[in-house]
Amino acid sequence: MDAKDFDAGKLNRLVTIKLWSDIPDNDFAITPTYDAGHKVFAAHMPVGTATMAATMQIGEKVTDKFVVRFRANVIEAHLITNNHVIEHSRLRYRVKGTSPLEGGREFVVIDTEMLGII
Repeated sequence: MDAKDFDAGKLNRLVTIKLWSDIPDNDFAITPTYDAGHKVFAAHMPVGTATMAATMQIGEKVTDKFVVRFRANVIEAHLITNNHVIEHSRLRYRVKGTSPLEGGREFVVIDTEMLGII
């Protein structure tokens, strides 16, 4: 995907990017909590295949990619970490990595792993 060829009209899915925290409770368990998050429009692209080497999966399991528009102090590749999730269409995805689209500053690509139904 090339930044100059990416059509901003593909940002047609409203998603919420939330910070994920695990809070210990009184029963020695962990309770996941999420902040209110930021609602942004994104392009959603299921990946469908894992990176394999000698029949073993390598690297992070990425099931879906989201592309969002860069917004200073909210959506920057280095501000979205694996401590974030994306919620879309009653599904939750854990962020596995981010990068600027083709090194530019207009769009950010977010690699995610689907966690399941919210």
